[in-house]
Amino acid sequence: MNQCPSAPTLKRVPIFSLNIIEALFTFSFFSVRSVLVLYLTQDRLMEPLEALSLYAGLMSLGYSLPLLGGWVAGKYVSARTCTIISLMLLWLGITLLSAPNFMLDWIFGDQAPDFLYHGLTCLILGAGLFRPLIPLILGDYYALHPEKRESGFRYLYAAMNVGNMLGPLVCSIAKIYYGWSAGFLLGSFGCLAAIALVLRYVHSSQQTHQNFTRRNTGFFIGFITILASAIYLLLSSPEVLAEIYPLLLLASLAIFPFLYFKAQKDNPGNRKSVLKAFSFVLYMSVFVMLLEQTGGSFSLFIDQRIDLTLWEDIVIPASIFQVLNPLFVVTIVAIMSLRGTKEKILTDQQMAQKTGFGFLLTALGFGLLLACATLSPMGEKINPLWVVAAFLFLTLGELKIIPQTLTALTRYAPPQLRGIFVGLWPMAVSYGHYLAGLLVRLAPNGLMDETGCVSASSGTLNIEGVFTLGLMLAVAVGIGVLVGSWIGSRRRSNNS
Repeated sequence: MNQCPSAPTLKRVPIFSLNIIEALFTFSFFSVRSVLVLYLTQDRLMEPLEALSLYAGLMSLGYSLPLLGGWVAGKYVSARTCTIISLMLLWLGITLLSAPNFMLDWIFGDQAPDFLYHGLTCLILGAGLFRPLIPLILGDYYALHPEKRESGFRYLYAAMNVGNMLGPLVCSIAKIYYGWSAGFLLGSFGCLAAIALVLRYVHSSQQTHQNFTRRNTGFFIGFITILASAIYLLLSSPEVLAEIYPLLLLASLAIFPFLYFKAQKDNPGNRKSVLKAFSFVLYMSVFVMLLEQTGGSFSLFIDQRIDLTLWEDIVIPASIFQVLNPLFVVTIVAIMSLRGTKEKILTDQQMAQKTGFGFLLTALGFGLLLACATLSPMGEKINPLWVVAAFLFLTLGELKIIPQTLTALTRYAPPQLRGIFVGLWPMAVSYGHYLAGLLVRLAPNGLMDETGCVSASSGTLNIEGVFTLGLMLAVAVGIGVLVGSWIGSRRRSNNS
């Protein structure tokens, strides 16, 4: 069986260790992400708009670069080497952000430089290179054990959510008691622990060392240098990034016809498999567009309409509901693991059916919030259990869709292009982030409270309209996927 040339010797890679490495990465990245805007506005005294622009740059570039990370890991350096370099860059970025002013003044005197943009550049570059690597390594392992593919990626996604949940919590507590530098430093320790695990458990084969020459290493160093320079310039000019980012996303769509013709040229039999992989990228983009409403329109709705009073004098913040999604992911995966769900190789039809049902579960989440928003009298606070139930259905849909996407990208990708195909997964997340903003803009203005509308920074926002559009889109995609799967099954049975 053909394998990705950059794959480590998989018999020597404990799968549990790879999940821990992924959890440590997300712990480090999200510990910074969760407090970056507050750090910039409170410690750096930035204007809120400038801080939000830098945050947008971190997220947009951090989810766009993995496509390049998958490319270099499959062609110019081994997955193990790229993993170590990416974690070192992430550690360096967090360390530069955590350096307190008094330390810089002590080292450099009155001419102390500002390492903010340098730190963010290393952070973005490290995250972008790292994101496709663990799925790439696991995908090669599951090519030899296909019956474990779906459950394996489900565990990987749970590991991501463990880091997503613990990173903001630990960093916030450290910041309260010891300051910003302590919070960031705890995130950097996650990178160091992940590097130690890679050095201990992930080993490249002798054939892998022979595949990568000094010329490849020189190209990789030059590539990283040019990329870092471009990221630094874009971060230092956020208005330019805001203008060209939609163009960059549009230009990135050219990768799909390139991969299609490249795979077909290498092997004409790859055509159908490549199209199947692309369809799951589309499903993933649509789902992320819907899921991202939890941090946008959902948060506004919770803040405006949900009863947040636990007791007479205790009010919980609206942001606490953001913990529900990763908490549900980890809990549900743990329950499924304890039940000992039987591992099997899913057919194409079964993968499509799971994806379709995932969208219908997502539609139930939007439907619950729409129902409580429209049926409750205006001005009356709504029971928070409605939101808890909506998040539960969104999480159930998430665990149907996202593991299937990772499974499809590693199953259907041609071996020589597997690194790039795995990089399409975070690219789908990037597309979804951008589409989430479009979904909000498409919602017509309407009544939300006794004053007429919920105010937003760019005007008025009809959150009921967002819920309606999300419900209609999730139902349409879910039914479309299920019907398409049924039609494909009937055609295959007729042909046989």
